[in-house]
Amino acid sequence: MNAHPRVLADDSMVSISGADSLERFKHISEATIKYCEDLGARVAPDKSFTFSSDKKVKANLKQHIWKSINKKLKVLSHTRDLGTHLSLNAAMVGTTINERIDETIATIQKIARMPFGIKIKATLIRMSGFPKALYGIEAAPCTEAKLDKLRTAIVDTIGPNSTLRSPEMVFLAATDGDDLDPIAQVASLRLTAMRRFLAIYPNLKHQAGELLDYYINQKQEQMDQTAKELEEETMNQRPVDKKTRVHKKKIFKPRGPVGLLVAAMALNNLTLASGFQVIAKDEPPFNTMEVPWQMVKPLLFEFTARARQLVVQANRTVMKSVSEVDHFLLRKYLRRLVGEEEAI
Repeated sequence: MNAHPRVLADDSMVSISGADSLERFKHISEATIKYCEDLGARVAPDKSFTFSSDKKVKANLKQHIWKSINKKLKVLSHTRDLGTHLSLNAAMVGTTINERIDETIATIQKIARMPFGIKIKATLIRMSGFPKALYGIEAAPCTEAKLDKLRTAIVDTIGPNSTLRSPEMVFLAATDGDDLDPIAQVASLRLTAMRRFLAIYPNLKHQAGELLDYYINQKQEQMDQTAKELEEETMNQRPVDKKTRVHKKKIFKPRGPVGLLVAAMALNNLTLASGFQVIAKDEPPFNTMEVPWQMVKPLLFEFTARARQLVVQANRTVMKSVSEVDHFLLRKYLRRLVGEEEAI
């Protein structure tokens, strides 16, 4: 029947794809419910649901009465699954990740009030903050606003208490260890997950490459559209009212792990090119699928750190003449600082 069953503790799921999938699904689902009842289990209709990515199938499922329980089941468009969020419509939903980030922000604010040094606070963020906030982000989106709030909470904890501070410089000078910028962490998690997935399923490399090229073209069209809008506003020489401004529909719409990976790289001012190569300004590209596994994260964090340096150079007058910061030497010097001097 080409069905794919999955059983985890007291939850079971059956997924089917292809032609005539609806009729096959109905038959297999009825048989599954009957089998559970034969084992002495009782199916809970209020906790059971069906889903589909096809509109017609979804409409049919909403009206279908399952004989085994003599009831209709809910038909969902998105739901929490395996700790992340499963989206079945064209638009991806990241409710689960967004809620986790909110909870993590509260946790980090508690860490900030603890009587510990910057290094210990940074370690606590890495140990309890990121695993909680970003669990499952490889397959689900989150809003940029939530990531910005998480970023601000981390800077409040490890950086100076000043309105003139530079978040990019705070992360550049952060204590030794994995990058404390959550945007860099998102890119790292999605990239390493993709590397593992294609190592386990090498037969899908070609399909993943085609999806990557598709999203790269979408991203380029989006950038061209944005540049055209800015050029038109400049030519008009009149301030645009944000309330009445007409926004065109976004062209770039990531709808899976490959698209989410492209979006994560773009947030870090990096470009993911064909063949899963990471490209940055004035840097040689590196192929994320060919470099040794143990070098994937360190190389990516090198690229994100240098990309942040370019942001600092563009936004901070005092840093305009500084073409590059050797953050290894910077951190080596910062290790000598203790107490209040540590929070620069």
